[in-house]
Amino acid sequence: MMDKLNRTIRIYTGWQMVIALVVAACLIAAAAGASTKAPKPKPGFPNVFTLTVCDDDETATTDIGTVQAHIKNVRSSDSKAATAGEHGTNSLLIKGHNPGTTNVTFDISPENDGNYTTLTIEVTVIKCPRKKAKAAAVRPNAPANGVVQGLIVHEFETAHGKVVVNLPDDVAAGDTISGAVIGVPSGKSEAEQAKNQSALDGYVVAVDGNPSKPGDKWATWAIPAGAAGVAVALLDGHGHKVAEEMIAVAPAQPTAPAGATDPSGFHLPAMGQAGKTMAIHGPFDGNMATSHVSLDGRPCLPLAESPRQLVAAAPQDLVGVHTLEVRKNGAVATAPYRAMGFQLTASSTVMHTGGQIVLSVHATGLEGITSSVPMLLTNDSPEIVRMAGGDFQTVMLAPGQVGPDGSCTVDVHLTALKPGPYQISARLAARKDGGAPSAGLAFADAPAGLP
Repeated sequence: MMDKLNRTIRIYTGWQMVIALVVAACLIAAAAGASTKAPKPKPGFPNVFTLTVCDDDETATTDIGTVQAHIKNVRSSDSKAATAGEHGTNSLLIKGHNPGTTNVTFDISPENDGNYTTLTIEVTVIKCPRKKAKAAAVRPNAPANGVVQGLIVHEFETAHGKVVVNLPDDVAAGDTISGAVIGVPSGKSEAEQAKNQSALDGYVVAVDGNPSKPGDKWATWAIPAGAAGVAVALLDGHGHKVAEEMIAVAPAQPTAPAGATDPSGFHLPAMGQAGKTMAIHGPFDGNMATSHVSLDGRPCLPLAESPRQLVAAAPQDLVGVHTLEVRKNGAVATAPYRAMGFQLTASSTVMHTGGQIVLSVHATGLEGITSSVPMLLTNDSPEIVRMAGGDFQTVMLAPGQVGPDGSCTVDVHLTALKPGPYQISARLAARKDGGAPSAGLAFADAPAGLP
């Protein structure tokens, strides 16, 4: 008769479910031998049931019995397919891992009176129709948030937050390249963020099928000779592909760029933005482990490297002129580097349709300039506000505008078209120094998402 009580539970691979298996009066009768008929299931309880959840963290509960029941000694015959354990005193926790079938066996006392009987439930774990993660591939030098010089940035959205993959924007056939893999956890509390960060550390990034190692903050990949494009894929902790994007691959390129002006073969940018990226061109090898960049001795975070360039992020709090140093395989190059900062403030945080406010852009790090520096202002919310002078405008910061502290302020007038949050961004515009590659630049932090 106990065999007739067995149920089949199907759960999706990697998705967590709580199956409340507290048994109703039919089990009580069975345990006491009070009935010779097959017990009837609880109304609405199917012989085979499937529970699904939105992601790996959520749970689903099915109550099929009484609250006073007690279970113990939960075990799974195949822990590779699924694991099981107690969830409170009267329900089971079953988690699927790999497609397959396992028997979950446990002892149950329907009345929690010390009289236990053993029940076995067949659990079938099927391959889940996984929801593809949202991936955004960003072209370098395109007018969009998150774009930085020298980088191709992929942001993969997961249930636990973002996985940001940085790759050099000059990938060529036959290259060795490396890039930073940064997890940005979601969550409102530190505990929730820490949990999500741990989950993000289990993801790996595969380029042309070659995965990074779990938890690595950067990785090195080889690009096949003759390749015209390669896939960049995000894999979860079980090796399942959850998102994929293609990047273009240029024909094989010379190792070092033409026109390098530094005696060691490196060209160092003369100007950039604090907290943003700088692209350094020269004879690199695509392995960030042997590259070191610093400003006045403070390390700059390397983000990506190809055989022709290294992209690194400058410290957020360093503005003004500093000494940029690059070390690679014994070679050392140094040069002055001007880091600029931009801070945006509004005369009011509340806007009404037709109302006007003044947005002040405070630029720092300009001490000692002898020629004008171009600043690009962008209205990222043209449907919300109108910016006097146009949605895209270059403002020249002249030496005569700079105060003794190396700063100057530019006021911009905004008119509200309708209520809503808006964003205006300021960044250092690209400039050329003697025909050399552009100085490092990036978009400024979102300054004005004001209600």
